[in-house]
Amino acid sequence: MRREAAFTIARNQPIVTRIKEIKVEHPFWGYRRMWAYLKYVDNLEINKKRVLRLMQGHDLLVKADIKRKAARTAGSSKPKPDFPNQWWSTDMTKAMVRGVWVDVHHGGIRLVYEEDSRLLCLHAIPRETLAGSP
Repeated sequence: MRREAAFTIARNQPIVTRIKEIKVEHPFWGYRRMWAYLKYVDNLEINKKRVLRLMQGHDLLVKADIKRKAARTAGSSKPKPDFPNQWWSTDMTKAMVRGVWVDVHHGGIRLVYEEDSRLLCLHAIPRETLAGSP
């Protein structure tokens, strides 16, 4: 890599000092957020690439912690019923009622799906029984 000239180092020194001050308060900020802070809070006209280069050169970038990633395991298959009406499940998203999509929770509709016989039933729920209704 090229060596930086003395005047470039001198010109960058106040910026590096300010970046280090901000890193004390916000140690997990990367170069993008650091650039935004310098540009919009400190009103400093600076390029993102310059902030990245300075943070890389002074070892101020956040290091990825590989150990913290969640362990992924293969999921088990769904249980299967032995006879009809053994297990029921509900879908609390949306349902098409008379050509209109109805939000299941807020629309007062309960959609019930019987796993074995593949029956789909819509049940109206009185407004008084819905959580958060007036």
